Amino acid sequence: MKKGQLEMVGLVIIVILLLVGLVIYAVLNKPNDTESKKEESIRANNMRNSILLTSLCNTQTKYAIQKCNEDSSFAGCNTDCKAYIETEIKNMLTQMLKKGNNPVSDELYNLKVTFESGSETKTLYSIGSCKKGITSTTDSVPSSVGNYRYSFILCD
Repeated sequence: MKKGQLEMVGLVIIVILLLVGLVIYAVLNKPNDTESKKEESIRANNMRNSILLTSLCNTQTKYAIQKCNEDSSFAGCNTDCKAYIETEIKNMLTQMLKKGNNPVSDELYNLKVTFESGSETKTLYSIGSCKKGITSTTDSVPSSVGNYRYSFILCD
């Protein structure tokens, strides 16, 4: 090989090494989507827990929902318990998701409460219209007449 050809081969090898280095750097410095999804999942779980553990009708919200389902004349709310609970949960979600003075759309969330008794499953509440997003773990609370399941979806 002539001296000029040898220099060209060396230059090509250096360029190839630089390109491989750039590709490795780009792959290693890619943002980690898994971490942000974990954070969003934790946020959805925290929001679900905040709602269910807040005092409503002189008891925790999750127990107020149970009492209202099992006894529609539940006196703890001093009103139509189902409508009152739904309104209060919407207010809680609005306060949690509010940014400044902008109104909060119900498309940002969905709190679903189901009641299972035997082979029958009945949706008690589906507050919000979000269908797909970050889902909390489902909280299951047994009662003497069945099982209540609480799940929460947080949309972007």
